[in-house]
Amino acid sequence: MSDQLPDHLSIRLKGLTKHYYLGSAQDRSLKSLILRKLRGYQADILKILDGVDLEVERGQALGICGANGSGKSTLLKLIAGITYPTSGDIQVCGRVASLLELGAGFHPDMTGEENVLLNGVILGLSEKSLKREMQAIFRGCGFGALCPHTHQALFHRHGSTSGFFDCQPPRSRYSDSR
Repeated sequence: MSDQLPDHLSIRLKGLTKHYYLGSAQDRSLKSLILRKLRGYQADILKILDGVDLEVERGQALGICGANGSGKSTLLKLIAGITYPTSGDIQVCGRVASLLELGAGFHPDMTGEENVLLNGVILGLSEKSLKREMQAIFRGCGFGALCPHTHQALFHRHGSTSGFFDCQPPRSRYSDSR
């Protein structure tokens, strides 16, 4: 994550690449690397993302769709700073809060409002800002007017797939639904 981002943007990716090197840990030792180089052996590389350019405007909704294994979660993990790119540049406005695993941190016996407050505070957001944004959070999860008293099981099934960026005020929201 780097440098200054223009006011109209929430996210900018330039030439974003993520590769994973296949093989065992012992294949990555210095001795192994030297022997492979001398023998002309190339390591197997799994290219997950290759040269992705993306700009997300302030307030813009963005959906990331693709087949299993196409790199959707890897892209979101890179934006959230959970993993690092092989190459390229990632710029994000403010602090990123992410919920990438389905159901992570959501309790089925709590109301939707209680789940949002608990998880938002765990992610470092203020209770005051969460309460102020509660309706927008519910709309972003697809609940509309169902509001804070949504049936817990429904919230657990749908609401847990949502994550959000906190950019004072929030400028982007995303959902990683697998």
